[in-house]
Amino acid sequence: MEQNFQSEEELQKFMESLIGKEIPSFPFDSLDPKEQAKELIMDAYDLSPVQARVNIEQALQLDINCIDAYILLGLLESVPQIGMVFFEKGIAIGRSIFDKKYRAKHKGHFWGLHETRPFMRCLQSYAECLFAIWRVEECVAIYEELIELNPNDSQGVVNQLMHCLITV
Repeated sequence: MEQNFQSEEELQKFMESLIGKEIPSFPFDSLDPKEQAKELIMDAYDLSPVQARVNIEQALQLDINCIDAYILLGLLESVPQIGMVFFEKGIAIGRSIFDKKYRAKHKGHFWGLHETRPFMRCLQSYAECLFAIWRVEECVAIYEELIELNPNDSQGVVNQLMHCLITV
């Protein structure tokens, strides 16, 4: 549904016409490949593991750097060491996209940037795997990095960090 508003009144009228109705969605083919990959991954969370892997494969064909795809691959694994391989791949992509300069510039409000959230979720999932296999010191370092990037702790990392520190 394409709109070309000529005035603020037209926009307001359109917005009021949506009240109580389902929000229109964009056709899949109108999205760019990265957006299509993200959509496939979001849909995959509602699918069986076998079907989810099909979506993940399609997403990675569209965007080989789709961090969300590597997160889901890691989450689908029951063995932490295998899941970690996927999280490590996602983290490497994130560190490449959000290099040291970018991280330094946005440190303190990283979660507030939507494009960084998959990287942050990937770091957290990786830390959880590290804890599961008792690599607690490495886990603590990842949690500390997450808190440094986002002191508001939108992910609840402080509680996980405290749990790690208590068990050491």
